Amino acid sequence: MQRLQHIVSHLRQGTLVWRLNYQWHKTLEHRHLARWEYIKKRNSTGHVDVRIQPNLSLRLFFDSPLSKEIYTGHFEWRERLFLNAFLRPGDIFVDIGANIGLFTLIAAQRVGPTGRVYSFEPNPNTFQRLSDNIRLNNFTNISLHQSALSDQTAVLDLIVTNQDDSLGTLAYPDKTEIHANQPNNHDMTKVDTCPWDDFAHQNDLIGKVTLMKIDVEGWEGHVLAGAIETLARSDAPILHIEFNDEAAQTTGQSCQRLYRTLQDFGYQLFRYDDQFHCLKPEVLQKYYTYANLIAAKQPEQIEARLKQRRRLWRIR
Repeated sequence: MQRLQHIVSHLRQGTLVWRLNYQWHKTLEHRHLARWEYIKKRNSTGHVDVRIQPNLSLRLFFDSPLSKEIYTGHFEWRERLFLNAFLRPGDIFVDIGANIGLFTLIAAQRVGPTGRVYSFEPNPNTFQRLSDNIRLNNFTNISLHQSALSDQTAVLDLIVTNQDDSLGTLAYPDKTEIHANQPNNHDMTKVDTCPWDDFAHQNDLIGKVTLMKIDVEGWEGHVLAGAIETLARSDAPILHIEFNDEAAQTTGQSCQRLYRTLQDFGYQLFRYDDQFHCLKPEVLQKYYTYANLIAAKQPEQIEARLKQRRRLWRIR
């Protein structure tokens, strides 16, 4: 009886399809979790190779919470749909904070041999795993860089959380205190940093980048500060950027400040609607727990590509 009342309630609110879809995905997640644990117990290599989309494999690691989330759930599914829908052969994609390479690999497949991917990952261990994933797929259109982008050329301390390979960050204001208080939970390593503008000049990329993904655990403001020349141009790249106030506050910044900085450069902010495959304007929020927003100066160009992609999906 109670179950029937829930169904009637969702029918009245127009959310029944959403609820059924949610329940289905939760069921799949539980099944994948059981499968992950089963494989983990019987696997001596420390990793498993899985297909994340047609003709594209990703090596996932059993000691990695991020790998487990990718395997068992729908990790950043909306963002992955956007990359597949938007990128075209010949595009240039920049992955800042590439981790083990989920978005680097998808982008490399989409831009093809005539395009190029520039991938940045400063964590030595994660960089090795990123390299393994590129070799696994035999990509030759990816330029790998074991360094971080920032607002200066320097050598900085990178804090790596041992329990979660997705949380390497330059952002903690007092790294020494954190390292001392939790010596078993964090490692510290020196990493090279450089501004994007310098890198772009050295590699002839000014005005040529199509899309830039920035996921650097609170260091986003520093990355933007090192790309002032690039971002001020009318042909500045589209940005796919993480908004997370908890991470941003570790550098004394905020997502509201990040939002307004992008506006000052002439960007408009959007979310990708994966149901209708279009952009939805993003109204500035007081606080962001976690969101990946799209920043564009000419959003109509994105919509034109997405519209073309929608026609292809209908044909299929």
